[in-house]
Amino acid sequence: MTPFRVPLFVIIPVSVVLVISLVVSGYFAWHAYEFKQSRLDPDRAAKLQAERIVSRVSRLMDMPSTERASVAVLGARSDEQYRDFFSQAIPGDAVIIFPQARRAILYRDSIDRIIDIVTLASAERVSPPSGAQEKSVVRYPLRMAILNGGAPAGSEQLAGEIIQDAIAGLIPEYAGAAKANNYTRTIVINLSGVPETVLEDVARAIGGTITTLPSYETAPDTDFLVILGADFSMASR
Repeated sequence: MTPFRVPLFVIIPVSVVLVISLVVSGYFAWHAYEFKQSRLDPDRAAKLQAERIVSRVSRLMDMPSTERASVAVLGARSDEQYRDFFSQAIPGDAVIIFPQARRAILYRDSIDRIIDIVTLASAERVSPPSGAQEKSVVRYPLRMAILNGGAPAGSEQLAGEIIQDAIAGLIPEYAGAAKANNYTRTIVINLSGVPETVLEDVARAIGGTITTLPSYETAPDTDFLVILGADFSMASR
C-alpha cells in the first residue's frame, strides 16, 4: 500500500499561514504585555508614550541623533505656560526638546502634524510685566525630576503642580522615589547649569533648600532635581 503524501502545493501555503499566525499572535501578545506593564508602572507608561511620539515625529523631520529627546504632553495647566514660546499650543500637544541642539518641537498627535519649531536661547529668568501676576518664566523649557525622599505618598504630583504654578516653562520629566527615604528637608539640586535665580524660585515655591546631589543618589537626565523631604506637607498646601 502506497503511503499517503501531502502535496507540496498544500504544505507550503499551510506553513506560511501558520508562520504568519504565530507572528501576528506574538505581536499582539507583546503589545498586550506592554500595555499591562504600563498600567502597573506610570513611569514606564510615560516612557513608552515618549518613545512613540518621538518615533512619529521622526517620520516627519530629521531629528538630532546625538542626544535623547525630552517629551512632555501638555495638559490644561501647562497650556498657558507654554504659550510663552509656543503661541499655538493646546492641551494634548507634545513638546519635544533637544537641549544640546537648542531645538523645541510642538507636535499635535491628534492630526499627526508638527505645529511649530523654535530655536532655544540660553535659559534665563524673565520678570513678569508690570501689574501682572507675580510669576517667573523661563525662555525655554527646563526639565525637572521630582523624587520622594520622605514626604507623604503622592506628594510628587502636588509639588510639580506647585512649581509649575510658580514658574512657567518647566517640564516635569518624571517623578518617583529617591534611593533614600529619610530626608528631613526638601532639597533642590542643579544638574545642568540652571540659573541660580530659577532655582531660588523653585526652592521658595516648595519651601526647599538649594544644595548638591547626595553621593548615594543618581542624577537623572534632567536640568534640575527636587527631592521632597518630611518637611513637605500636603495638608498645608
